[in-house]
This record gives sequence, structure tokens and C-alpha cells, in this order.
Amino acid sequence: MTNEEFDALVARLELQAQRHPAWYKSRVLLMALLGYGYITVMLIGLVMATLLSVLFLKVLGLKLAIPLLVLIWAVLKALWVRLDAPQGRRVTQREAPALFEMINGLRKRLKAPRFHRVLITDDFNACVVQTPRLGVFGWYRNYLVIGLPLM
Repeated sequence: MTNEEFDALVARLELQAQRHPAWYKSRVLLMALLGYGYITVMLIGLVMATLLSVLFLKVLGLKLAIPLLVLIWAVLKALWVRLDAPQGRRVTQREAPALFEMINGLRKRLKAPRFHRVLITDDFNACVVQTPRLGVFGWYRNYLVIGLPLM
């Protein structure tokens, strides 16, 4: 895919998302569920193949089960993603009430999720970082990272 084809695809999808947001969100959700469903079916198939080989093939089944168990372990390990939290000095609402008032006003206008932590760094940058607490299953912790030079 060339850059022009990618830009055209993104423009088309953005237009669909603007025109029919509910349909677009449901389509994205179905695609994600399809991906997780594929992985789930493959894992169930690997577990079943391992169990059947051990039950019916006896000694040969044990030899076959070892690579299958290694494959199952590798897939499960790949699914468990661990992202480190961003580093910086944590700022509380008691320390900077005006900053938090501005952040909450912007957050409400943008309909953004609330921030669990606000961090100050020495980078010339500002960003929002989401780290999943449960790997691929989500339950995100939201960080607002503000670079002091940018302020």
C-alpha cells in the first residue's frame, strides 16, 4: 500500500465515522471481536489437539504435546502486554487547583475520560498515556503528562 492509498483509505474511513458514528463504532468493535475470536478459537484448537494427542497416542502423544504446550505458552505470553507507566512528578489537585480546574474544563468540553494521574516532566511535550491494567482486556489507567518547558 502506497502513502497515497493509505491517505485515501484514512480519509474514506474518517468520512464514514463522521457520517455514521454509531455504525462505524459497531464495525470497529466487530472487527476487534473477530480478531479476539480467531485467537480464542486457535487456542482452544491447540489445547484440544494437546489433550487428544496425550489421551490417544500415549508416548508419541507426550512427545507431540511438548511443542504444542510451548506454542500455547507463546501465544498466551504474546497476549499479555505490559506497558510501563510514564515517569514524572505527580501533581495533586491540592497542589495546583487552577491547573486541575483548567484540565477538568477541557476534559468535559472534549468529552474525554478522566485522568487518574497528572505528571510533570522536563520534556518539551504534552501527551495522554493509557496503560492497560489487564493486558489485552483493558481497564485503562489514564495519565496526563505535561512538559514543564511547554507550560
